[in-house]
Amino acid sequence: MGGNGHAFASTDDSIVVEERAVVREAEMRAAATDDSDASATISDEENSEPVKFERGTTQKGALCLWHKGYKFVRNRFKWFSCCQQTCRATARLDDEQIMTGLLGPDEHNHCAVCAQVLLPGKNSRFYREALSAISNAVASAPARIISDFERSMMRAAREVFPEALQSGCNFHWAQCLFRKAKSLGIFNLFNGNDEEAEEERKNVHRISVLTLALLPPMHVRRAFALTAERAPLGMQAWLSYVAKTYIGLTQAEQRLGIVAFEPQHISFLSRSSNTMRSRLLTLSMESTDFSTLSGDHSYVNLPITRPPKYNVDFWNVNDRAQAALERTNNGMESAHGQFARDLNHHPSLGAFLAAFIKDIDKQCDIAQAIRLRKIRSRQPKYVIKEQ
Repeated sequence: MGGNGHAFASTDDSIVVEERAVVREAEMRAAATDDSDASATISDEENSEPVKFERGTTQKGALCLWHKGYKFVRNRFKWFSCCQQTCRATARLDDEQIMTGLLGPDEHNHCAVCAQVLLPGKNSRFYREALSAISNAVASAPARIISDFERSMMRAAREVFPEALQSGCNFHWAQCLFRKAKSLGIFNLFNGNDEEAEEERKNVHRISVLTLALLPPMHVRRAFALTAERAPLGMQAWLSYVAKTYIGLTQAEQRLGIVAFEPQHISFLSRSSNTMRSRLLTLSMESTDFSTLSGDHSYVNLPITRPPKYNVDFWNVNDRAQAALERTNNGMESAHGQFARDLNHHPSLGAFLAAFIKDIDKQCDIAQAIRLRKIRSRQPKYVIKEQ
């Protein structure tokens, strides 16, 4: 005991006491962080009015909430978040019996639907008339147009907005591939329970055709060649469809047809495919430098004699993926789905007009939230996304 009444401990004891103090401080800080997160999720609860939610279920059977056309999925416990990953809107379900709770402070940042068009058919003339009306009503032209793979819509958009870049929806592209695989019975070829069927299923999982849209366009043909070389027997018809529709065909592939994608007919890739495969596997996931993939490759040097139905630049989303921009038109599809949710297959005129007016009110609320949203420092990608 010192003269001033304070106790002095040894060096080891002081270290232990200090470590315990640090641990306690960290625990208190973590608890404060949890409290702040909870309060940040739903702020000013005493000033918030309870809202009535509609009960819904996800495709997997889990509980979801509906409020004014917006869908919330469970995040944790009684907290729910908007079904769109880029939206920060949240909700809290206080009473599951009567489906009441509170909404979070963040507004929905969904895209606002500015035009609803009812067309008598799907052809370029109708699309051109609709897009021309939009062009006359809006002063500025769009920088990019994301659409599905309907060629009449693509032609009309190219005529009305010639300077806009056209991109195919990445979701619809993957959907086309899966639908074709299903129609060809690809998924039924490997349903056996033996070891051979299990090995074939593993080989199918390694066929990463969906990732072609994320590669730089100049490397798509090479990556597709490596994929075709590793594909098991039974997938050649599907690979032929992918090449004819999205990659392009060489003269040999036109002459041989589906047979051109069998392993014995792509053996000319063997002298360089092993090196290319090892380079693909060792490429860092964070790296965007694809210079290591360059080099002589006989398949890539063969000229395309039959262009694909959809050019690589149309369905490839590499540039938008790197810039964290929209790669799909899921926002529009979601808005259309929510609009059709209140209608049956053959709605009456009154029911249709009521749903239409309700959707207009919703889109006005979204547009107003966009204008009134507090924006501090905006990153360039969000500015481009709104264009």
